[in-house]
Amino acid sequence: MHYLTQEEIVGVKKLLRITNTPSIVRNLTVHNSLAVIAIKVCLVHEITLAELKSDKRHRHLLKARVDFYYIASNFTKKKDADIARYLQKHHTVVIHYAKKHKPSADYKTIYGLLDQ
Repeated sequence: MHYLTQEEIVGVKKLLRITNTPSIVRNLTVHNSLAVIAIKVCLVHEITLAELKSDKRHRHLLKARVDFYYIASNFTKKKDADIARYLQKHHTVVIHYAKKHKPSADYKTIYGLLDQ
């Protein structure tokens, strides 16, 4: 089981205040779940969960979504359709992420946070 560090908990609380989504807190101890991955991607990229799931196509949001997809597809047993459903996107969008985009340098930082 994976537990968040004190610094991550403070970051999550800050993120939850911004996004107004306290229901995520119940599943934070589940190792490599999509919610944990999404929160850590948001913390590293300094965006909100709503921005991660939004339809905006800004470059920094796209990089965060690509990182989320790579981590979720490579380190969980979730299918592309499940990952897309979590992001509130069509499954072909995440297939496009895999074919056309590379993960950012922050990808290794986020993966390192998941291993702790």
